[in-house]
Amino acid sequence: MKINRRTKIYFLLGLVVGLNSTLFYAQYPYSNSGQKGDDFKLIGESSPGLITYTSKGIKLVDGQHQFVGIYLDQLSFTTEKGFILEFEFGLDQGRLEGNKYGDGISVVLFDANEMHPQTGDKGGALGYAHTQRKNGNHTAGFSKGMFGLGLDLYGSYKRTMNYNDEVRNGVGNARENDGNFVVLRGPHNPNNLYEGYPVLFAVNTVQNLNYYLNIDNGKFISTQSGVVGKRFSIRSGREVANPGEEGYRKIRVAFIPGFDEASRKQGFFISVNIVNGSYDSSIVRNFFVPKTGIIKYGEQLANETFPDRRLNIAMPASMKLGFTGGTGAASIRAHIRNIVLVLPFSPVVQDISIPNVIRTRPFVCEPLYSAFGYDTNVFKLFDPPSPSTVFLDFASFRFKILDEATKTYVVNSDPHQLVVPNVGTYSYNVNNGEVTFSPVPNFQGDSHTFYYDIKNKKPAEGVDISTEEYRSTTASVTLSFTDDIPLYRNPPLIVNKGVKKIRED
Repeated sequence: MKINRRTKIYFLLGLVVGLNSTLFYAQYPYSNSGQKGDDFKLIGESSPGLITYTSKGIKLVDGQHQFVGIYLDQLSFTTEKGFILEFEFGLDQGRLEGNKYGDGISVVLFDANEMHPQTGDKGGALGYAHTQRKNGNHTAGFSKGMFGLGLDLYGSYKRTMNYNDEVRNGVGNARENDGNFVVLRGPHNPNNLYEGYPVLFAVNTVQNLNYYLNIDNGKFISTQSGVVGKRFSIRSGREVANPGEEGYRKIRVAFIPGFDEASRKQGFFISVNIVNGSYDSSIVRNFFVPKTGIIKYGEQLANETFPDRRLNIAMPASMKLGFTGGTGAASIRAHIRNIVLVLPFSPVVQDISIPNVIRTRPFVCEPLYSAFGYDTNVFKLFDPPSPSTVFLDFASFRFKILDEATKTYVVNSDPHQLVVPNVGTYSYNVNNGEVTFSPVPNFQGDSHTFYYDIKNKKPAEGVDISTEEYRSTTASVTLSFTDDIPLYRNPPLIVNKGVKKIRED
């Protein structure tokens, strides 16, 4: 589907944009541009210096037979209220084996009590899953791993493997030669380091191939729908692309707490969507995982048996976030950037660009036209909360500025008026959400950007989602100036600044 900011589905698939960050425990929102390695800790890499941090983000892999693992060691986030995670990725270059690149990358969520995490196996295990071997030592999966969401280019992360040097559970009837899957593997087995990590779902982004684990009986079903929207290849062929451009990719993963009527259990509804170019494509919608309970699945063993297993799941109170990747004979170059973590039902704000602003005249804009808030965080599958601008607390609007020395956003001394030397003054109206720009005399600039964030109104009842932890991410508004009076004025164009994002403390 073409991106539509006003639909309910747009939130339920995990939409969040913008920038904010903090490294304190359980504080939201959080963001990291990936341009510096200060907050990341290395778990392992196949060769020294493979992982780099630049203006393009974090480079994970770039050649054959590589593996990597990193995590944010100072970031522990609570799971009680759920969370929404997003990051941009660029996959290009690489070597084909047959007609496929490989293997892929994975975002890993693991128990925050694990102080010294180790990655899973390399190659098709994408650094998250385990591997047994018919001859030689087995390899354990990611330490206390809970979820590993893989961008599986080659297809080995999703499927059952039964070779002398690679034995692993997966989707037994998945077509062997198919790649381009978004795959979620589940928890580790605390009683056996060489089992567990079952495939919960595997959805193809190019073809109509979809596999979902029925956690009650351990069988895979393909009757549920897969991609809704424009189909696409996970590998975009672009190292860096701006939103709306061909080759732009951003993934969003939403864990929304709620009650499942079918199983009569509390848990999390998991949704995944990927922005590809100017399209927002739904990959998975509301796949339910209980907070505590049993996951049934089939385990592939090295002795070629395939027994049924009952895996206990217990969602930890807090988790940490990591990234892994692996390549084999088929390879890829992979960058990730602009990692964002927010609470569900925080206000949604978007970066916008406004063209054809007359540089010599005052100009009034409405940055909140592209934003909306919520009045509850109670999620019901068939009656979700409705987003609306009327739920925004206009008085909580704050101008923010970029501190060039620290490369962070800070709140302006006057939250409702921003004076920019040699540019002009921005004044915010708390009654209607309008911002008036008044240029300095003889202003000659081509463009200027201001930043803001905002909160929800306090609901009349229920959980207070107007607190600071529910504050929105930081959005940008860019005015592009002209001397000419246009015959018509284009509507504001929604954009996202891509790798120019910066962290916020």
